[in-house]
Amino acid sequence: MKRAFKTLSVVLIMLVLVGCAKQNIHMDITNSKVTIAVTDAMNSSLRTEEDVAKMMEEYKTLGYDVKEYSGEEDGMVGIVYSKTYKLSEVSSEEAVEFHLETIGTENFKEPKIFKEEKGFLGNTYRATLIFDTASASLDGYDPEEIEENASSIDISYTVTLPSKAKSHNADFVDGKTYTWKVEYGEKAEINYVFQTTSPIVFLTIGLVAAVIIIIVVYFVVKRAKNNKNNQMMDNANVVSVAPVQPETVKP
Repeated sequence: MKRAFKTLSVVLIMLVLVGCAKQNIHMDITNSKVTIAVTDAMNSSLRTEEDVAKMMEEYKTLGYDVKEYSGEEDGMVGIVYSKTYKLSEVSSEEAVEFHLETIGTENFKEPKIFKEEKGFLGNTYRATLIFDTASASLDGYDPEEIEENASSIDISYTVTLPSKAKSHNADFVDGKTYTWKVEYGEKAEINYVFQTTSPIVFLTIGLVAAVIIIIVVYFVVKRAKNNKNNQMMDNANVVSVAPVQPETVKP
């Protein structure tokens, strides 16, 4: 089976066994789109250029945008593969429990990630995500060896929202970006709720701004015109009251 079709949990076991590695999932969510990007990297001494090239080709075949990951600071090599969806495409009116480890697998064709609750001023989205790094079979692997190397892998889920979350259980928060750190062997549950802004709100703000600009321009022009008229009247008055010079009488 191709590497792209392996579950992420199986891949994580292999990464743990070889040591220093990372599996980072990031979602960038706007009012209308969701971009999912996965960083899959490991120590450069354990992955060849041929391995990276093969990975890139496999994920491109699956329709992902793929670029090479080269971490100068962490000494890792690998890939970052990503795909963008409409927010409506990955949302459902029914309650959803989504497994992050299915990203990049054959089960990730038409994902439903969020429960959507429609509203006049904006929709509310509820995320119940599972990051299960303990579901793969450990048959054939030394449990002690896995436990010894588990701390060397960086596993995380990060999301950047269009607005601050209404609720969440994130480990770290930076503005509108929320991060969950996951230990290998853990089945983590990730929860957050966020809201988008309806186009009606943006349209209303635009109309109000346009009206304010028109009013301001009207009064500025009117004031300039009044000042000009007043100046002309002042000039006319000055001319009308100018003293008349007496005629010079010749002797």
